[in-house]
Amino acid sequence: MALPPTDQPQNPFLAGIRGLRRLLVPTRPDRDGLTGALNRKRFFIDLQSTLQTRKPFALVLADVDEFRKVNDAFGHDLGNSVLRTLATAFARRCAEFAVRGPYRDGGESFSFLVVRNVERAHEFAEALRADVEQLRFSDYPGCRITIRLAIATSPVDGIDAGKLWDKVHHLVYSRPDERRRNQVITPAHE
Repeated sequence: MALPPTDQPQNPFLAGIRGLRRLLVPTRPDRDGLTGALNRKRFFIDLQSTLQTRKPFALVLADVDEFRKVNDAFGHDLGNSVLRTLATAFARRCAEFAVRGPYRDGGESFSFLVVRNVERAHEFAEALRADVEQLRFSDYPGCRITIRLAIATSPVDGIDAGKLWDKVHHLVYSRPDERRRNQVITPAHE
């Protein structure tokens, strides 16, 4: 029995569906292709326009704890599924709290802009953390996901996009040890 040529799809039906999907669901330049979340470029555009209003706001950065272990233990298909699930859960919370985002920064990192009710930024971040802690993947009972989040506010922590980004980035990544997993970190923790 001859094998099909490698340049031909093995299942024409699935190939046809993929082709239709590409035609019917166009990619948007401001969206992440994997998760559908807003992308990093859009984040920095929105961050800059938010700074120009000169009104107080909070920048929240979330990163999945030890995401590499998920990919290593369960495979990249589950890792991608986790990222899509997170983006969906984050979008629901953003709608509930009237927060801009989620923005996928790349890898397993997401950010958010709290432009209204800045005083609720910690409550929003804690809700995200709790939502993720409750996630379960039925085919992978050993897969548990947690996130750590950092919050910086403008003007308190800075009025420059780079400084605010550096602040939350430092809070999340400077000491990603056990003590900083599955929690919300603010500059007061420094």
